[in-house]
Parts: sequence; C-alpha cells; structure tokens
Amino acid sequence: MNDFHFADIHCHPNLKTYGHSFNESAEPDPRSNLWYHQSLTPARRLVKNISGISAYSQADFTAMSSGNVKLAFVSLYPFEKGFFINLTGSGGLSAISANLVTGIGYHRVRHLQRHLDYFQDLEREYRFFCDGQRSAPVNGEERSWTMISTTRDLEEVMSAKNRMGVVLSIEGAHVFNTGLGMYGRRTDPDEVKERIRTVKDWAHPPVFITFAHNFYNDLCGHARSLETLGPLVNQWEGLNDGFTDLGVNTLHELLSESNGAPILVDIKHMSLKSRKLYFDILKSDYGQASWLPIIVSHGGITGLKLDGGTTIAGAENLFYRADINFYDEELVEISKSGGLFAIQLDKRRLASRSFLQQAPILATRRKVSTGAILVWAQIQHIAEVLDSHRLPAWDMVSIGSDFDGTINPPEGCLGSMDFSYLGMDLLKLAENYMLQHRGTWKLPENGWIDPGTILQKFGSGNAVSFLDRYFRAYKSLP
Repeated sequence: MNDFHFADIHCHPNLKTYGHSFNESAEPDPRSNLWYHQSLTPARRLVKNISGISAYSQADFTAMSSGNVKLAFVSLYPFEKGFFINLTGSGGLSAISANLVTGIGYHRVRHLQRHLDYFQDLEREYRFFCDGQRSAPVNGEERSWTMISTTRDLEEVMSAKNRMGVVLSIEGAHVFNTGLGMYGRRTDPDEVKERIRTVKDWAHPPVFITFAHNFYNDLCGHARSLETLGPLVNQWEGLNDGFTDLGVNTLHELLSESNGAPILVDIKHMSLKSRKLYFDILKSDYGQASWLPIIVSHGGITGLKLDGGTTIAGAENLFYRADINFYDEELVEISKSGGLFAIQLDKRRLASRSFLQQAPILATRRKVSTGAILVWAQIQHIAEVLDSHRLPAWDMVSIGSDFDGTINPPEGCLGSMDFSYLGMDLLKLAENYMLQHRGTWKLPENGWIDPGTILQKFGSGNAVSFLDRYFRAYKSLP
C-alpha cells in the first residue's frame, strides 16, 4: 500500500500557515511555511481527546507527502467575521480564545475582526499560497508540489516520483464581498460580478467554490454547522433559506463559459432548500448543454431519504442525520451528473452518537481503526444506494478530509500522514464486504469489481478522472 496514491479534494494546508504570516515580527514565522509540521505529541493528543481541538498539523505539505497524497484541492478560505465577532466580543480577549480553537494566530484573528474586504483577503491568501516554498526534504527524500492546469500536467504529476499536484478551490462565496451588511458594507451586485471575473482571470483559477458556508452571504441559505459552539456564534440569519435573486445571478456568472472556464459549484453547506433549488436550476437552465457536475467536497450522509424513510435497512441508526449531511436522493443526483461525493474526515459528521460508541468495538473485532469503520460505512451506504438505482456504485466517492479546517478526526486517520494506514484498513473491510455480497447487485458490474480497485478509485482514481474530465471540457476554451 505504500505505492497507493491519494487525492484530497478539500483540505486547508494554508489556513494556519497563512494565518501566521500576519505575525508582527522582523523574521518570518516558521509556522507560516506550507511545509511546517507540528507533530501530534501525547500532550496534544490529550487536548484533542478532551476538547476536540486539533492543536497539531493535519494537512501541511510534509504530512501530505508522508501520506502519499498525489493530488490536493487546496481550499482558499478567508474566515467569515461571524466567527470572531460574537458573544465574547470583538477585542483582544475574544481573539485569544478564537486562536486557541483555530490555531491561526492572534494577529490573524485581529485582522479578521477589523477588515471589511473579504476579496482583498482572498487575493492576499492566493498570492501567499502561490509564492509558497515548492520543495522540502521529507523522510530523507526531496518532495515537491506544483500547480496543475491541464490534462498533461495531471498525467505528469501522477507518474512523477515524490511530486504532488495542486489545484485550487474556494470555500464560501462571501469572498466576493457579500454578507457584510451587519458590519456596515452593503453587497454590490456589480462588484460581485467583477470579482468573479477577476478570479476567473487568475493564472490558477479555482475548479470549484463552496457556494455557501457558515453564515449568511446574501446569496442563499446555509445549513446549521456550528452546533458545538452553541450560542457563542449566531448562524440564524439566512439559516435554511433558499436562493436570492442575486444568488441565482451569481450562480450563472460562475457557471458561464462566456467569461472563462466555469467555476463549478460545491453544494456542501447549502441549506437543503437551496440544494433542491440548485438541482432544479441545473435541469431548467442548463440541461445537457454543458457538463456541470454536482460536487460535495467534504460531506457525510444522513442514511435517510428525503421523506424520512430509508433505502438501506438499518441506515437510520448509523449516520449523523442533520441536514448539513446528504440524503439518498441527492446521492443519486450527484452520480447522474458525473459529480463527486468526497467524505469529510470529521467524526462529528460521519456517524450517529450510538455508532460512534460502537465503532471502536467493531474496529477491535475486525482489527482495523475506528476511522476505517466510520469511513467504510459511508462508502458502503453510497454504493448500495447507487446500485439500488442501477447506477455505478464506486465511481463518485472520494476523500475530502477538511484537514486543518478545525475538525475533529477519528482515531486511525488524524491527519494526511495517516492516509496509507487508512487505505490498508479500508482494503480489509472492502475485501470482506465484497466476499459476502457477490451476486447481490442489481447492476452486475458493481459486484465484479476487485476490492483493490474500489480503494484505488476512492483513494485517488475518481478525483483524478473528475479533474481530467474538467480539464478536457473547459481548458480548451478561449
């Protein structure tokens, strides 16, 4: 499994590193280097187990190189101000507590509290990342990364030793300076359009954007996502709403081919109402004219149908059922669109409370990690739902870890450095599952597949195929 490659379609190696570039010192902070790795010491593990705070590096380039990541979709994310202007206020004490949770640095938090220009922050983060150190020694070997923009770039990276390919994404359409009304800046529709076109003109434009995020952005409603923070932050404005007129216009501007290659839409964080409306917009306004795949870059499943019933018996007891996660009918829509569903490695999104308690027992019995038990349950459910509709069962699932995005990962996959171990455990589970389910498939080819191929597709194959198709569809545009 050391030769098994991985792709991560949603990770934040720049979130903490970019944050520490704000530190006010004469010399650059070593923590602002994309290769800087903060090990998981026993003390930090204890902090994680008690508080859920991951005070170590999950997705720096050293960790990703150690875990054999060959393709990384790096998410640019100017934090929303709602995180840092909340019940604790907007001053120094609030910044200290926020930094303890996020690890992005006190001075970064203070900047976020004060600025009124998300787009300027986005451009600064983009330049920071593009200017990052391109190589470093890892485990005694020189490792490197490169931005990729074409199918040829992708092929070269996948065949090169010790090199990782990077493409960009953006988390949250607030980056076009929306959702700032309560802080004194009104949303300007003309500015939104101008900013989208600026991003499309970047040397390395994003492949997709997570349209909604944690707070209202004047474009569409969002799903509840910060439950663990309770009343500390206020997500209520726009919660569970649908699209605004500006939101629909922004969708069309992003997906348009007349102003450059489309920036695809990631539906994670959208409210369920907005997701349904988005599916309708794709069918009514685009049809078969364009390849516009539906993307979930870092998600989990509810195990339920939209009516509260189940496609797969017993699934109602396994998964986290809040509607930030996805329903069976949505999995079908994603598959039909040629999209991707990438599994978020946050145990709070992967399983119900009862399954979280059972998983370590199952892991011990099957001699695999707890994380593998939780992730395989997601893969298996998705496969069985798709097969029930006579769709390819294994072709859309991928990894979207959300590492270093303030998540709480499960034991056995605490960071990118653990991907190889996760892969070996998942292979054991896949072998056992396929042995028991030969001949039970509605679409026969779903059962003919080798377990190793299932893991190759999940690990990197599906993400690589998706990106190759995107490049072929749109990078030939003028």
